[in-house]
Order: sequence, then structure tokens, then C-alpha cells
Amino acid sequence: MSTTRTASPQPTRQKAGRFFRSPLGWMLTGIVGVGLASSLASVGGVVAVLGAAVAVVIYWAVMRYVARRDMPEIAKSGAVTQALFGGVIGFGFITVSMLMLLTEFSFDERPGNGLSIVSSMAAMQVGAAVTEELLFRGLALQALEKLCGSWAALAITAALFGGLHAANPGATLWSSTAIAI
Repeated sequence: MSTTRTASPQPTRQKAGRFFRSPLGWMLTGIVGVGLASSLASVGGVVAVLGAAVAVVIYWAVMRYVARRDMPEIAKSGAVTQALFGGVIGFGFITVSMLMLLTEFSFDERPGNGLSIVSSMAAMQVGAAVTEELLFRGLALQALEKLCGSWAALAITAALFGGLHAANPGATLWSSTAIAI
């Protein structure tokens, strides 16, 4: 009779659990989940806004159940007021930018209803902005801050954010640097 012992799967599970609870583990888990939800932002319209909402839910679930930490950044109290305030400021910046462009450049009129074009663009931008903030400020910045400190995390995420925007159509080194800063 042989008394061979098989290895218990417990140490493997413990290692996997430790990895996912580490800053690198929950950052990667969140990036995959939020990244998949962000693909809905490129569709535009209601789907983009829905994608942003799904991304927030995924972020919440990763932070709550994987990272096991509180999320004051998505707290309910004051969220509506802060979102409206941020929306007004963003709308103001975009309006000023558009007015600057319209006074310096000429544009050809595009066919279609202007309101539907603007609302579709706005919905797509909401989806993109929410998912970008969750990826870079919510996941990467916080995980890197735990791993290498605040200043290094800020520098790394800013460089990544600017670098990834270098892939945008018409992007230049200057525009990517400005976005990073």
C-alpha cells in the first residue's frame, strides 16, 4: 500500500488570493473590467453612457470585493451636486474652446440635425471621460501610490495618460505632453 500524498490546492488558492488583493492584482483586474466596459463608449449615444455606468459598477465591485477598501471617491453624499458642478465647468471649458476655434477657423456645414450630432458626441465623451478617470485615477494611481509613493504614481500615470493620447488622430508630442501635465 502506497502512502503517496497529493499536493493540496490550498497554497495555490492562497497565492492567487494574495495576488488579487495586492495593489498590482486589483489594478490589473479593474483595468480589464473597466477597459471592457469602456469599449461601449466608442459606440456613442445611450450605449456610451450605459458603458460609463457599467464601468463605475465594475470599479466599485473590484474595489469592494478584490481590493477590500472603501471608495469615498464614489460616495453618494454630494455626488449629484459635484457631478453637476463638474459638468458645468467641463461644458464651460468646451464652449470656450469651441468659440475660440470658430472665431479662428472656418468649417464646412455637415448634413444632419445639429442637436443629435452634439448629443451623440457629448454622450461618447461622457463615456470616455468616466472610464479614463476610473482607469488612471481610480485604479492605476491608487495602486501605484501604494507600491511606489504619491509622486512616482502621479508621474507614471501622467506619462501613461499623455502617452496613450499620442495615438489620437492629429496628436503631436506637444499635445500629448500637455495632456500628461
